[in-house]
Amino acid sequence: MVQQLTSTAMIVFWLYFAAMVGIGIYCMKYAKGFNEYMVGNRNLGPWYLGATFFATYMSSSVMIGNCGTAYTSGMSYMWNGAVQVLCVPFGIIFLFAGLSKASKQIGAVTVPGYLKARYLSKTPSAMLGVFMCIFLLPYLIGIVKGSANMISAVTGFSFANSVYLLLGVTALYAVVGGFMAGTVTDFFQALLMCFGATFVFVAALIQIGGMENVVNNLKEIDPILIDSPGTLGWNQLVGVTFVYGFAPWGLPQLVQKGFAMRDKRVIKPCIVVVAFLLLFILFTSNANGAFGRALYGDEFIGSQDNVFPVMVSRLLPEWAQGLVLAGVVAAAMSTLDSVVLVMAGAVANDIYKECINNNASDKTMLRISQTTVFVVFALLAVIVAGGVGQEITFLATFSHTMMASMCAAPLFGGMFWKKGNATGVVVGQLCGIGFALLWYAIGQPFCHFFFPAIIMSFVGYFVGSKFGKPLPEAYINELFPGGDRRKEFHWGVYNSKTKKEAVKAD
Repeated sequence: MVQQLTSTAMIVFWLYFAAMVGIGIYCMKYAKGFNEYMVGNRNLGPWYLGATFFATYMSSSVMIGNCGTAYTSGMSYMWNGAVQVLCVPFGIIFLFAGLSKASKQIGAVTVPGYLKARYLSKTPSAMLGVFMCIFLLPYLIGIVKGSANMISAVTGFSFANSVYLLLGVTALYAVVGGFMAGTVTDFFQALLMCFGATFVFVAALIQIGGMENVVNNLKEIDPILIDSPGTLGWNQLVGVTFVYGFAPWGLPQLVQKGFAMRDKRVIKPCIVVVAFLLLFILFTSNANGAFGRALYGDEFIGSQDNVFPVMVSRLLPEWAQGLVLAGVVAAAMSTLDSVVLVMAGAVANDIYKECINNNASDKTMLRISQTTVFVVFALLAVIVAGGVGQEITFLATFSHTMMASMCAAPLFGGMFWKKGNATGVVVGQLCGIGFALLWYAIGQPFCHFFFPAIIMSFVGYFVGSKFGKPLPEAYINELFPGGDRRKEFHWGVYNSKTKKEAVKAD
């Protein structure tokens, strides 16, 4: 049974909500037009870029979902965090320098918009815009479900009212403040998330009496909990680990952060910030699941998403409970605002303007974006409050696989291969999604459905490009000056000899 928050903890919790609304209102001045609403002033430094990337990626699916998955699977789930810390920063290294400058040069403020400009076709961008609205929803549903469970458990609010509270506050500052409101709040939310997971980690370790007791308790419950692959099996453990490690390279809500980067000199300090924060929260959140199993045994089998709320209410002092609850809500809000903003941009720019009204004004697109944000939050409230049966981790991995299978191939191909074209993008997108759904439907034989989805998306991209209509040669020469595949629009990945010159040229 989860103990409800005391008045002291509730005061801390409500102060957090008030601060988030205040930041949203303050950031209204940065959201006067559609471009500003989507990417701010395009001048993010390493701390803000690193924090907003981290906070957008590390949602409540990590603090609650990872804890629940580690509770059932055991200590082997620690591999999940190790791979993410090593792999996720490479996506920033490979893509952000090029995409930042490209978005400014061609005026792209959304990932579908970049695909349209890069491949000279509306079809890939329209397809991605539509599928983003479909396949990002499961991820958002999982985030809202986990956080609403937490709020409900420790405040005494009904689950439905917890959903409305979370979505209402997030929608308020996202609608009025746009990208900059999300970025500023993400900075503080990243710190709260790390604090929350670490506080529970320390309290649980003290309660158990050290790591030796953790191992001994788990071994008594079931020896498989201290071995790899644990109860997940190698298929699921490797699959989930690689989804979280490599899928971020193709997630539009993360890739779009690169559009707001100041310049490529931000990248090095940014990846240090991201790697440090990832290590901080992934180690603690995954370990919390193992600690919870060592503390409570099989009490929460079948309801493992409740493990983290229980640990908060049973192990922490009153004032800390409010801060940790705020940290969980922060994890949800930081991802919700960014993902919904990406969906809103796709609807306004890549579906409405490109396919319905080419002469749409900036003001009209801003209003459509804000309306879309409101509609998505309202839809989430109806769906989640009505009840969702799936675990948070499944919803997140499913959504990540779908998005990565549509975005990764055209993004990397656009940066490093001059023969890619719109046909290749469309074929790759259809192959990726098709094989993902097919492999999942037949029970994921041999491997997690992430692997066939990504492999076939790249195969479809290259094969489709071979048979598709080539882009104009003059345009290709602009993209790849001198035939250099490493540079697009005179930027991209620079070697050591040209790096200093490139920095001076900026």
